[in-house]
Amino acid sequence: MSPAMEDTKVSIRERQEEFHANILAACRRNETIASLKVDLVFFIMLRGRHFYLVVFNLKKPSFLIIDNINHTQSIEEVYGIVPETLHSLFCNYLREVHHPKAYEMLQLQPEIVDMDWRTKKNFVDCGVFAMRHMETFFGSKSKDWKCGLVKEGTKNKAQFNFIR
Repeated sequence: MSPAMEDTKVSIRERQEEFHANILAACRRNETIASLKVDLVFFIMLRGRHFYLVVFNLKKPSFLIIDNINHTQSIEEVYGIVPETLHSLFCNYLREVHHPKAYEMLQLQPEIVDMDWRTKKNFVDCGVFAMRHMETFFGSKSKDWKCGLVKEGTKNKAQFNFIR
């Protein structure tokens, strides 16, 4: 999501047009993806120097935030208007392409995916976490999701030294 999409001075129509153009550019030469005949749609987000994911599950409708940092604040305090703006733009795109889940997706609120390996002190490896999350998340309940990362601590440090 580009900075212009967060800019409230840019009209909703202009933001939607840019979002639509970006989706089409990302999906060029693949009609299955462009028409969203997929189960999960991942958006990698960069806020400041921190990477996290916003995932839309079209098979089992949900609007998820996957973040390695175990925040104690509300979604709005941590992520600002970004998740809601992306949700709105994405749902408008779903309506434009006549996706059968467009209305159902519009009704959703963002949820943080609770994972055992969320961290309180690791602010360095968010990009590694985001990539691993994209590789291993298939829409399962958080208690069933195993991404291969261990809880924060000594083993976690050794694991990331190896991964890096």
